[in-house]
Amino acid sequence: MRCLLALIAVLLPLAEGRGEVASSASKQAPLGATEAESFDLGQVRLLDGPFKVAMEADQGYILSLDPDRLLHTFRLTAGLPSSAKPLGGWEEPNVGLRGHFLGHYLSACAEMYQSSGDVRYKERAEHVVEVLAECQKAIGTGYVSAFPATDFDTLESKYGGVWAPYYTMHKVMAGLLDCYSAFGDRQALQVAEGMADYFSGRMEKLSPDQIDKILKTTASGPQNEFGGMSDVLHRLYLVTGRPSDLKLAGEFDRPWIVDPMASGDDILAKLHANTHLAQAIGWWTHYYVTGEKKYLDAARFFWKQVALHRSYVEGGNSNGEHFFDLGKEAQELGPFTAETCNVYNMLKLTKDLFITAPDPALGDYYEKALYNHILGSIEPETGTTIYFLGLQGGDFKVYSTPLESFWCCNGTGMENHAKYGESIYFHSGKKLWVNLYIASELTWKDLGVSVRQETTYPVEQGSSFRFAMPHPQEFEVNLRIPSWATNGVSVLVNGQAVDMTANPGTFLPMKRVWNDGDTLKLSLPMSLRTYHTPDDPKMVAFLYGPVLLAGELGRENFPASDHAKQQSDLAKQPLPPTPVLVGVDPDHPSEWLRPVSGKPLTFFSGDATRPQNILLSPFYAIHHQRYAVYWKCLSLEEWQQLESQKAQSAATPQSVPAQKKTTNTP
Repeated sequence: MRCLLALIAVLLPLAEGRGEVASSASKQAPLGATEAESFDLGQVRLLDGPFKVAMEADQGYILSLDPDRLLHTFRLTAGLPSSAKPLGGWEEPNVGLRGHFLGHYLSACAEMYQSSGDVRYKERAEHVVEVLAECQKAIGTGYVSAFPATDFDTLESKYGGVWAPYYTMHKVMAGLLDCYSAFGDRQALQVAEGMADYFSGRMEKLSPDQIDKILKTTASGPQNEFGGMSDVLHRLYLVTGRPSDLKLAGEFDRPWIVDPMASGDDILAKLHANTHLAQAIGWWTHYYVTGEKKYLDAARFFWKQVALHRSYVEGGNSNGEHFFDLGKEAQELGPFTAETCNVYNMLKLTKDLFITAPDPALGDYYEKALYNHILGSIEPETGTTIYFLGLQGGDFKVYSTPLESFWCCNGTGMENHAKYGESIYFHSGKKLWVNLYIASELTWKDLGVSVRQETTYPVEQGSSFRFAMPHPQEFEVNLRIPSWATNGVSVLVNGQAVDMTANPGTFLPMKRVWNDGDTLKLSLPMSLRTYHTPDDPKMVAFLYGPVLLAGELGRENFPASDHAKQQSDLAKQPLPPTPVLVGVDPDHPSEWLRPVSGKPLTFFSGDATRPQNILLSPFYAIHHQRYAVYWKCLSLEEWQQLESQKAQSAATPQSVPAQKKTTNTP
């Protein structure tokens, strides 16, 4: 079906905003065919569980920030006074990416307002928008930023030399548009329109060759990360209907990468990952707005190549921010793996593709990345978040400081935990898709139905649903049966077993007349399973149902604090030896990994790991200690030979090599 109102419904104001609507505003119907819609965040409320805990930690961090400190460099750039104390890290007054975090802050406030109904987030966002409007008026050209427009002069004349100015523009414009979507802030829409007008004027003065040089990225050339400009401008066009917004959006969809990806030619190796992840989201939105199938083809192929062939076991991707070659994984382990921004953008793209055509494989990836990367990326006490998720043995999670870091992944991280409700459920007409098993309550306004999902999943092996409605209604509930659910699935409706076939990796449709108070219980038995890296079959990882297990390695050589101003500050810590698997069959982990009584999802390795026994527990729940995700498999003979070599090496005097100067930045 063609959901003409899907994205427009997301962008329509939900309350009367402030200021006048721009005279050019004329909403456009999208032309790309879709089969489902996501629910507005305001229609989903989280219930008690690990995701609500993470959301509450995020709420505390958002409310701890002073909006006027975030606005400090915007005011100074506009020539307006500011008495606020400057922030540190990437928001310092002379850092090129300053201002990016404010855009994320607007988005997070808008999302948290919808997810919680707490008016404090709306009030903070409205204050920020008012100040941005004052800054834009003071500059007088439509431009507004924390850095001067001369940065774009440098970009256009030198094709580099400045730190990703369009990246920051995207974040600010996206935050403004999210405020318009969440609570109808028309002043936010006006500021976004003014910014689009300004950049339309700049782009019109450039030749196609100049634009290509500004926006083209290569493995060895300049890196002008331009974020999701295509995505936000296509979204803006759906609201305004202005041809200039559509034209400007198209400038950021470059044929040099769209065309080969649309035709199935993978050219991603060594490219900067997050630049092109944001691009791929723009390709999908380009398709959604215009109906041009080439852009959908490109987005789908991109997703497949990244999610299925360039991702680690927890769902993240990239090493040192760049895509590695196809089929690599074991060779690409280190402290700068799995950038959190990338997972944020992959989940956005996955959600968009699900809207186009609900596919359980998309849901499987979403679950893997959400549980095993995103959920564990936030520090539960401070609400601060990680940048890279180091995946070499002995790594630990490095969290930002509250006021002296402001990495890109702190911005996306602040959003990640504000919008958990966006992909739990999808709908179309009288069809409901249950994509994720997260304790939550859905208000399905179109049908007047309430769905309460109660579960402790993944501790609980399944989920239960209770339906509430004023009168009986016929509709279809589609339950995602994960691809790992190979031990038999069962369903009870009102306590009675349902005769059905539920194949792993499919949706199970449950179409019937539902009554108020009806219950549905889904059982998803879990088991241990083994993951082999494609480039080294003897390098493995272990999962239990959807949950990635990691070995708890303690705090040997652990820093005094695992919060850092710069991500690389703690990468110099010496790594302890990582245990290996010895003399066991890695493909039958249930034969030697023993459940630990009283500790859900926790297993004891026994003598299978050498030189010490360890506990394996959910990776998402491991904080403030070292861990191991991947395990090298050795035979007993190989282990004995390795130990013999170590003993011989220890007995042989070694010369001390000259110390080399090294860096630890990606």
